[in-house]
Amino acid sequence: MRELTRPVYILSGAVAIDTAASAIDHTATLADKLRALGYAVGDCWGCYKKRKEPALVVVDETPGNDQCEKDVLRLARQYGQESVLAIDATRHASLIYCEDEKRESLGEWRAVPQSVAKARDAYTRRAGVYYVAGY
Repeated sequence: MRELTRPVYILSGAVAIDTAASAIDHTATLADKLRALGYAVGDCWGCYKKRKEPALVVVDETPGNDQCEKDVLRLARQYGQESVLAIDATRHASLIYCEDEKRESLGEWRAVPQSVAKARDAYTRRAGVYYVAGY
């Protein structure tokens, strides 16, 4: 994610009532569904509202077409998610709320030291690198 050239979406299949094992299973099943739709999907860990969970990075290979976003939001709703993190090719991050698809601008998406990330309510860790928006 250091050299972001395409939009990406970050989401999880975990819900608050999941055990650690079921959160991993739900997220793996979500990854399978996204891959079956033809999307490039990678694993990461997220923290949202101070709750750590397994998460996925979905690459939008056709950014001029909104199908990837539609599919990601549809599946996020099926998995009981509140929101999806969207990062555009210019590194601007937004939360898209699943219920009404309203967007909340979060600012620039960037790598930060672990101590900075863990002091925040939300971050993503992929390949040992921590990312936050609006720092």
